[in-house]
Amino acid sequence: MKAKRDTEQLIQNTLLDMMESKSFFSIKVVDLTEKAGISRGLFYVYFDSIYDVLQKIEDDYIDGLPGEQRVLNGVRDREGEDVSGRGEFKKKSYQFAQDNMRVYRLLSGPNGDPSFYHKLKNRVIRITQEAVGEGATKKDDNYMKLAAAFLAGGNVAIFDWWAHNSCGVDAKGFSDIAENLYTDIFNCVMKRM
Repeated sequence: MKAKRDTEQLIQNTLLDMMESKSFFSIKVVDLTEKAGISRGLFYVYFDSIYDVLQKIEDDYIDGLPGEQRVLNGVRDREGEDVSGRGEFKKKSYQFAQDNMRVYRLLSGPNGDPSFYHKLKNRVIRITQEAVGEGATKKDDNYMKLAAAFLAGGNVAIFDWWAHNSCGVDAKGFSDIAENLYTDIFNCVMKRM
């Protein structure tokens, strides 16, 4: 099994390395296998196409996101009860982002997949809906879905900015910045309810 994982990882890493200087859409299997030092036949044992390799990389990234129920730190629901999960989600989330920054940059950059950003945003929306929805009643459902989409979109947008700008902020610093933004926005939303 280790050899299988090693070969799959070699193929994925080679594709990412190639995407540093070349658009994904111009990379051919023959180019990838040559650079990886494997035969085309071996490539096809693990993947059906270059698109399958990209899909695996994207799925691994998105599936690796922490999926905690509670997204916001220090946020209170209408009754004043803490709905934050003590900030553990955000700490894990931003650490994951920092640890996988290169993969994100390549997937979301000019040589990557234009749909990756939207796939990621949809996943973050689902996570955020779970967290934000805990403070809502059934009659608030559409409003809370909109609030979750707004918060998730904002989170992905500021992460995208962090990934593509050299601002020198580490995961903890970025988490602190995002925490303040989340708390302010979420509290404004809850006051309107």
